[in-house]
Amino acid sequence: MGDVDRKDDIREFLVSRRAKISPEQAGIPSYGELRRVPGLRREEVAQLARVSTDYYTRLERGSLRGVSDSVLEAVASALQLDAAERAHLMDLVRTANTSSRRAPRRPPEQRVRPGVLRLLDGLTGVAATVQNGRSDILAANLLGRALYGPVFTSAPPMGTDTPGRLPNQARYLFLDPGADGFYPDWRAIAASTVAMLRSEAGRNPHYRALTDLVGELATRSGLFAALWAGHDVRIHTTGTKRFHHPVAGDLSLQYETLDLPGDEGQTLFTFTAEPGSASENALAFLASWAASRLPKQPPPATPPVDPPSPACAPPRSREHATQERRDHPMTELKTNAEQKENLAEMKVWFITGAGRGMGTDIAKAALAAGHKVVATGRNPEKVAQAVGGGENLLAVKLDVTDATAAIAAAVDRFGRIDVLVNNAGNFYAGFFEEITPADFRTQIETTLFGPMSVTRAALPVMRAQSSGLVVTISSTAGIAGGEFLTAYAASKFGVEGWAESLAPEVAPFGIRTMLVEPGFFRTELLSPESTHYAESTIGDYAERTRQTVAAWRSMDGQQGGDPAKLADALIRLAELDEPPLRFAAGADAVEVFETGPRL
Repeated sequence: MGDVDRKDDIREFLVSRRAKISPEQAGIPSYGELRRVPGLRREEVAQLARVSTDYYTRLERGSLRGVSDSVLEAVASALQLDAAERAHLMDLVRTANTSSRRAPRRPPEQRVRPGVLRLLDGLTGVAATVQNGRSDILAANLLGRALYGPVFTSAPPMGTDTPGRLPNQARYLFLDPGADGFYPDWRAIAASTVAMLRSEAGRNPHYRALTDLVGELATRSGLFAALWAGHDVRIHTTGTKRFHHPVAGDLSLQYETLDLPGDEGQTLFTFTAEPGSASENALAFLASWAASRLPKQPPPATPPVDPPSPACAPPRSREHATQERRDHPMTELKTNAEQKENLAEMKVWFITGAGRGMGTDIAKAALAAGHKVVATGRNPEKVAQAVGGGENLLAVKLDVTDATAAIAAAVDRFGRIDVLVNNAGNFYAGFFEEITPADFRTQIETTLFGPMSVTRAALPVMRAQSSGLVVTISSTAGIAGGEFLTAYAASKFGVEGWAESLAPEVAPFGIRTMLVEPGFFRTELLSPESTHYAESTIGDYAERTRQTVAAWRSMDGQQGGDPAKLADALIRLAELDEPPLRFAAGADAVEVFETGPRL
């Protein structure tokens, strides 16, 4: 940026600030006279700043060499500049007084230090990103990538005509047709983003990647050009941002910012939800979804490439942008229209173990969403009583060792099966030496061979209709075993391996699979009806058995997870074109996924 451009920036900024202050705001009587210019006249600003009109006129024309800080402060006070505007004025003066022959200020560093990356990964339950002054997302933790999924989706992937381009919030806001659906307050966020880019341009006028971005957006977006011409500036500190997320729904999150002292130009953004709010539940759901769906470590970020003549690039059509999103790895982040279209498709759900606990909640949630439900259990009357009646409900007796008759009844009533939920199960707890071989086999038969049996009966129906989703309720015990869990963990590890291997076998028929690994939810798994404790027969284990049984019995009904919320989450996940292979449900489950098995 040359000296002439810098003088133009100074002139346009001071003129724009002068136009925003009315005589009344400045304490100058107007006496009802007609004024040819909006806001204050030059001589009125000079009077308020206690300098001559000629001197202020020279300042406004960009002749700032040798101007003192006291005069600048006086002008800033006369124009009632806020903190961001004062800082911007000082930046303009600083760069105007720097010889263009000197080495320009070094552009902000683009790469994020390993220590900062570790800090990001250590933030759980908080969406966090590191951004630079031109609104590139340089790094993000898992939840941050999930929260800003549409922005990452919008960035051209490696190997296209703009290789290595980082996700950029400004480019997404002004060039992506889905941005106004993602941000309910899109216009205000757009104006704020332009104001922050204007502030960055004042600090770093020789930052080529920034000037290229501004040129591109000003050419391709009339709104950006109009906002840029307004010369508004802003410093990001704290506030509230609303999202309409394609996976988590509506979120209202508080954000905080922290400039990284050792990395000039980089800022840490964190997003949290108000405790007890709907947004907290939605953010927790998004965290579970991300832990199951997204890779823990994204591909390394590449600094933005300066593409040739970006301002000359033709605007992307809506069809082009939509196709880019479909080709992106995060294809489940769909547009609002696509979401509504999917929600309009009512499905037939076949749910095992629906007579109590989580199965009842899933059945109720599916019915509430307008789906048809086949709710199964050992006693159909009790199942119907637990779930509630209605023409969309069919309660069927089911023995998980032979599901043929129940599957036939479902097809006879509703004609198809779209979603199978393998939920029925029990829990044989105890130390390995004290669990009888018969109980160990019963655990495996019910928890592993049971879902296999029901799925075997349902797959011919799904293959015939070329679609279907097999949901199997697993456990974090299938990811990391633990004391007192030998039989249960063995069955769940088997479930994990079976379902993961089944997925590629049935995918060619349009059938998807999803494993759900809940943490501690308020289900009836620890109730006397579901949990069978091994008889204490070995003295060496006696005290540990007594303590463990007492602790688990005290937890029954007190677990932190809400099964109704999990049921709602499953309904939403079933609507995705590509549901995750695994879904970690609950903060404790996410932690197990992040730490992995104990070695």
